Amino acid sequence: MAFIGVDLHQNSFTVCRLEAGGAESFETYQLARADLDRFCATLDADDEIAVEATGNSAWFRDEVAPCVGRVVVVNPRQFQVIRKSVSKTDRNDARALALFLSKDMLPETRLKSKAETYRFLRQDRPTREDLAAGAPCPPGTVHLPDWADAEWLRQLTAEQLVTVKGKRGFARLEW
Repeated sequence: MAFIGVDLHQNSFTVCRLEAGGAESFETYQLARADLDRFCATLDADDEIAVEATGNSAWFRDEVAPCVGRVVVVNPRQFQVIRKSVSKTDRNDARALALFLSKDMLPETRLKSKAETYRFLRQDRPTREDLAAGAPCPPGTVHLPDWADAEWLRQLTAEQLVTVKGKRGFARLEW
């Protein structure tokens, strides 16, 4: 069993692997499919991963969750060790996450997956007859015009995660 701290960025991530015997190793990966597959190949089913909550941490969690026993997403505002660190490097942040994960002392946050978010958005809404009778719409209901058909809505909500090369040649993920 290993405790793995991940310092996640837009185009790369640094990993600190803390073995049960105390040995630690570091490696940096690009945030590309090939490197992510290579990282998942190094994981065991009983490993645990800690990653800071950032813009792409939900996606990262969903990608590595099948490879490990547990993924902890850490709230960086509550984790004072990294927040108030004087020596702010990727290696130190990853090491702190791995160390505190091994002691089960991380402030965990709950991220909703896309499936959970979309399930909430697919709530039943009242029919025209119910609305005419005075039935309220559930909170968060989006009111669309009558001309908006199913095809228009599919195009409105279509999204795909793609890898885009930036000005400096680094790859980043965009929806």
